[in-house]
Amino acid sequence: IGAREGGALAVGVATGPCSAGELHTAGADVVLARLGEFPPWLLGEATRRS
Repeated sequence: IGAREGGALAVGVATGPCSAGELHTAGADVVLARLGEFPPWLLGEATRRS
């Protein structure tokens, strides 16, 4: 996965052709069920890292 090679956190969203399990297997660090979960997840992640 490109994110890992670049030193970034890999976030996948299981709304396309890949299931959550497939995204995890492909190397996603975080898998969200829908895109609408991303903004609150990102805010929480930023809070945890500060």
